[in-house]
Amino acid sequence: MISSGFAAEAAVGSALLGLAVGWFLDTVIVRWATRGQEQESVPAKRRSRTWLVIAVAAAGFVLAYVQFETIWQLVFAWWFIAVMILITFIDLEQMRVPDRIVLPSALVGLAGAIALEPEKWWVYVAAAVGASLFLFLLALVWRGGMGAGDVKMALLMGAALGALVVVALFLAFALGAVIGILLMATKRKTRHDVVPFGPYLALGSVLALLFGPEMVDWYVGLLP
Repeated sequence: MISSGFAAEAAVGSALLGLAVGWFLDTVIVRWATRGQEQESVPAKRRSRTWLVIAVAAAGFVLAYVQFETIWQLVFAWWFIAVMILITFIDLEQMRVPDRIVLPSALVGLAGAIALEPEKWWVYVAAAVGASLFLFLLALVWRGGMGAGDVKMALLMGAALGALVVVALFLAFALGAVIGILLMATKRKTRHDVVPFGPYLALGSVLALLFGPEMVDWYVGLLP
């Protein structure tokens, strides 16, 4: 049995690692946002965004430590959370999900997921293809509501989450609907404003990664 003292130290270590990774992610976000710009035209880094990235990374790393038992599951979860944070803040600032991040991450995610559960390799492949196809068809029907970056992001989500991508997509659309209604109710956004969907996909994915099995069990328990 792991002693409470060791568990507390490991949790603190996870938080510190999250802080360091968050700082690195913020640096990447800034450099990504200012690529190709002259030094004089580069906007000052917003400290509020910096500390938000760092805090989110630290919290995510601690939650992952609490949820996962093996070191390789934990390392995979940390990697996935870091990628989702990176995509979220780039999409919020630039309204796009970069191919140079999401596509290689989809390959890494698929390889990592299969390495953890080789007997379920087909589940991760099917989830990647199915999730991206679902958003692709939705993009065809809902013009302007879904972008190509979101479709590619679904590929990453399915590759890393497997069957839990269903939970991630449900949470993403539910959160998007609720937050969208709140933004319109407070007149911060209108129906005609373009809102990036990547952050909702990222949040839904991280919640599914951390709490997906419990959510499924809770839902099944409600069935007669």
